[in-house]
Amino acid sequence: MISGIIKSVGVGATIQTAELDDDSVTSDKIANTLAVATSLTSTTAFVTTGTTVATKPSVTNLADDGEIPITATFANIDANGGARTDIIFAGTGTAGQILIVNNTGGEALTFHNTAGTSLVRGIHADHDTMEANFVGLFISDGSLWNLIAGGVDSQPDAGLTAS
Repeated sequence: MISGIIKSVGVGATIQTAELDDDSVTSDKIANTLAVATSLTSTTAFVTTGTTVATKPSVTNLADDGEIPITATFANIDANGGARTDIIFAGTGTAGQILIVNNTGGEALTFHNTAGTSLVRGIHADHDTMEANFVGLFISDGSLWNLIAGGVDSQPDAGLTAS
Protein backbone atom coordinates (compact mmCIF):
# COMPACT_ATOMS: atom_id res chain seq x y z
CA MET A 1 0.00 0.00 0.00
CA ILE A 2 1.27 3.46 -0.86
CA SER A 3 0.34 6.26 1.45
CA GLY A 4 1.79 9.66 1.76
CA ILE A 5 1.37 13.34 2.28
CA ILE A 6 1.17 15.83 -0.54
CA LYS A 7 4.01 18.21 0.20
CA SER A 8 3.37 20.75 -2.54
CA VAL A 9 0.91 21.34 -5.34
CA GLY A 10 1.66 22.42 -8.85
CA VAL A 11 3.98 21.29 -11.59
CA GLY A 12 6.54 20.03 -9.09
CA ALA A 13 4.11 18.25 -6.76
CA THR A 14 5.74 15.64 -4.58
CA ILE A 15 4.57 12.95 -2.20
CA GLN A 16 6.36 12.17 1.00
CA THR A 17 5.91 8.44 1.30
CA ALA A 18 4.97 7.25 4.75
CA GLU A 19 4.48 3.54 4.10
CA LEU A 20 5.27 1.00 1.39
CA ASP A 21 4.28 -2.67 1.44
CA ASP A 22 6.86 -4.50 -0.66
CA ASP A 23 4.48 -7.07 -2.23
CA SER A 24 1.72 -4.67 -3.19
CA VAL A 25 3.72 -1.91 -4.90
CA THR A 26 3.14 -1.92 -8.66
CA SER A 27 3.98 0.60 -11.33
CA ASP A 28 0.23 1.18 -11.87
CA LYS A 29 -0.29 2.08 -8.22
CA ILE A 30 2.69 4.42 -8.25
CA ALA A 31 1.51 6.09 -11.49
CA ASN A 32 -2.04 6.51 -10.11
CA THR A 33 -0.72 7.98 -6.87
CA LEU A 34 1.51 10.44 -8.71
CA ALA A 35 -1.35 11.43 -11.04
CA VAL A 36 -3.48 12.29 -8.03
CA ALA A 37 -0.64 14.29 -6.51
CA THR A 38 0.18 16.34 -9.60
CA SER A 39 -3.34 17.21 -10.69
CA LEU A 40 -5.37 16.56 -7.55
CA THR A 41 -8.01 14.76 -9.58
CA SER A 42 -9.03 11.16 -9.15
CA THR A 43 -11.99 8.89 -9.64
CA THR A 44 -11.56 7.76 -6.05
CA ALA A 45 -11.93 9.75 -2.85
CA PHE A 46 -9.21 12.03 -1.58
CA VAL A 47 -8.98 11.23 2.10
CA THR A 48 -7.16 13.20 4.75
CA THR A 49 -7.00 12.65 8.47
CA GLY A 50 -5.67 16.15 9.06
CA THR A 51 -7.26 19.54 8.69
CA THR A 52 -7.98 21.23 5.39
CA VAL A 53 -6.71 24.79 5.43
CA ALA A 54 -7.18 27.55 2.88
CA THR A 55 -4.57 30.25 3.31
CA LYS A 56 -6.10 33.69 3.90
CA PRO A 57 -4.80 35.97 1.15
CA SER A 58 -4.09 39.68 1.42
CA VAL A 59 -7.23 41.79 1.43
CA THR A 60 -9.10 42.81 -1.73
CA ASN A 61 -10.71 46.23 -1.26
CA LEU A 62 -14.10 46.57 -2.93
CA ALA A 63 -15.95 49.67 -4.07
CA ASP A 64 -19.60 49.81 -5.12
CA ASP A 65 -20.15 47.27 -7.94
CA GLY A 66 -17.03 45.43 -6.76
CA GLU A 67 -16.23 41.81 -7.64
CA ILE A 68 -15.37 39.06 -5.18
CA PRO A 69 -12.37 37.18 -6.60
CA ILE A 70 -12.91 33.47 -7.33
CA THR A 71 -9.38 32.41 -8.28
CA ALA A 72 -8.45 31.00 -4.86
CA THR A 73 -10.28 29.03 -2.17
CA PHE A 74 -10.34 31.99 0.23
CA ALA A 75 -11.50 35.53 -0.64
CA ASN A 76 -10.52 38.13 1.96
CA ILE A 77 -12.59 41.23 1.15
CA ASP A 78 -13.04 44.66 2.72
CA ALA A 79 -15.37 47.58 1.98
CA ASN A 80 -12.41 49.93 2.51
CA GLY A 81 -13.99 52.57 4.73
CA GLY A 82 -17.65 52.67 3.69
CA ALA A 83 -20.59 50.31 3.18
CA ARG A 84 -20.67 49.09 -0.43
CA THR A 85 -23.54 47.98 -2.65
CA ASP A 86 -24.13 45.90 -5.78
CA ILE A 87 -21.29 43.47 -5.00
CA ILE A 88 -21.03 40.48 -7.37
CA PHE A 89 -18.88 37.40 -7.79
CA ALA A 90 -16.20 37.74 -10.48
CA GLY A 91 -17.64 34.71 -12.29
CA THR A 92 -19.80 31.61 -11.90
CA GLY A 93 -16.97 29.33 -10.86
CA THR A 94 -16.62 25.66 -11.71
CA ALA A 95 -19.27 23.19 -10.53
CA GLY A 96 -18.14 21.93 -7.14
CA GLN A 97 -15.74 24.82 -6.52
CA ILE A 98 -15.60 25.83 -2.85
CA LEU A 99 -15.05 29.45 -1.84
CA ILE A 100 -14.68 30.89 1.66
CA VAL A 101 -15.60 34.58 1.75
CA ASN A 102 -14.55 36.76 4.70
CA ASN A 103 -15.62 40.41 4.98
CA THR A 104 -12.74 41.45 7.22
CA GLY A 105 -13.60 45.14 7.17
CA GLY A 106 -15.74 47.14 9.53
CA GLU A 107 -18.50 47.88 7.02
CA ALA A 108 -21.25 45.92 5.30
CA LEU A 109 -21.00 44.63 1.74
CA THR A 110 -24.36 44.23 -0.03
CA PHE A 111 -24.77 41.96 -3.05
CA HIS A 112 -26.64 43.12 -6.12
CA ASN A 113 -30.02 41.61 -5.28
CA THR A 114 -30.71 39.70 -8.48
CA ALA A 115 -29.25 36.22 -8.92
CA GLY A 116 -28.34 36.75 -12.58
CA THR A 117 -26.16 39.74 -11.72
CA SER A 118 -24.73 38.86 -8.31
CA LEU A 119 -24.38 35.19 -9.27
CA VAL A 120 -25.77 34.18 -5.85
CA ARG A 121 -28.63 31.66 -5.88
CA GLY A 122 -31.76 32.89 -4.08
CA ILE A 123 -30.46 36.39 -3.41
CA HIS A 124 -33.15 38.85 -2.30
CA ALA A 125 -33.21 42.24 -0.56
CA ASP A 126 -34.20 40.64 2.76
CA HIS A 127 -30.98 38.59 2.78
CA ASP A 128 -28.29 40.15 0.58
CA THR A 129 -25.77 41.72 2.95
CA MET A 130 -22.48 40.49 4.40
CA GLU A 131 -22.07 42.34 7.68
CA ALA A 132 -18.63 43.23 9.02
CA ASN A 133 -16.74 40.07 10.04
CA PHE A 134 -19.02 37.83 7.94
CA VAL A 135 -17.52 34.48 6.98
CA GLY A 136 -19.45 32.33 4.53
CA LEU A 137 -18.92 29.14 2.59
CA PHE A 138 -20.12 29.25 -1.01
CA ILE A 139 -20.18 26.36 -3.49
CA SER A 140 -20.59 26.85 -7.22
CA ASP A 141 -22.95 24.71 -9.25
CA GLY A 142 -21.33 26.03 -12.42
CA SER A 143 -24.03 28.68 -12.90
CA LEU A 144 -24.46 30.37 -9.52
CA TRP A 145 -22.82 30.45 -6.07
CA ASN A 146 -24.77 28.77 -3.28
CA LEU A 147 -24.35 29.94 0.31
CA ILE A 148 -23.94 26.79 2.36
CA ALA A 149 -23.07 28.28 5.72
CA GLY A 150 -22.27 31.64 7.09
CA GLY A 151 -22.36 33.71 10.16
CA VAL A 152 -22.73 37.29 11.17
CA ASP A 153 -22.67 38.79 14.63
CA SER A 154 -26.32 39.91 14.64
CA GLN A 155 -27.77 36.68 13.14
CA PRO A 156 -25.28 33.80 13.52
CA ASP A 157 -27.95 31.31 12.46
CA ALA A 158 -29.11 33.16 9.34
CA GLY A 159 -26.10 34.05 7.20
CA LEU A 160 -26.82 37.10 5.06
CA THR A 161 -28.86 39.95 6.52
CA ALA A 162 -31.23 42.54 5.00
CA SER A 163 -29.87 45.57 3.20
